[in-house]
Amino acid sequence: MNSPNERDYPGYCILCSKRYESFSNMDKCEQCGTTEQPCKDKYQESIEVNHRELRLLLTAAEAWHLTNEEGADIVYAIAARIRRQLKYPMIPLTAHDEFQELKDKGIGFISNHPAADMP
Repeated sequence: MNSPNERDYPGYCILCSKRYESFSNMDKCEQCGTTEQPCKDKYQESIEVNHRELRLLLTAAEAWHLTNEEGADIVYAIAARIRRQLKYPMIPLTAHDEFQELKDKGIGFISNHPAADMP
């Protein structure tokens, strides 16, 4: 556990995006309960990146989390925050987005990718 001074900074929860002025004396997010390390405002970056590059990074992270962790909720939360900043937010960023797009259009498909079976 970090000392209170190390957590006395503004930022947001990496999973649900709840804003906090300080994370001192917090063991988990008050809104979603995650114990993941929060995001410090002072480390926010503005970068120039192509949609394809974002998609490659997010689908790789999604695949890793679906294979090695207990789901990819954190990846989907990050993708949602990124999507809100895009000029073309309707373009899929994750495999789950692509599978959902097919489902929404009524297109049948068969896949062994773990994101294909998610609601």
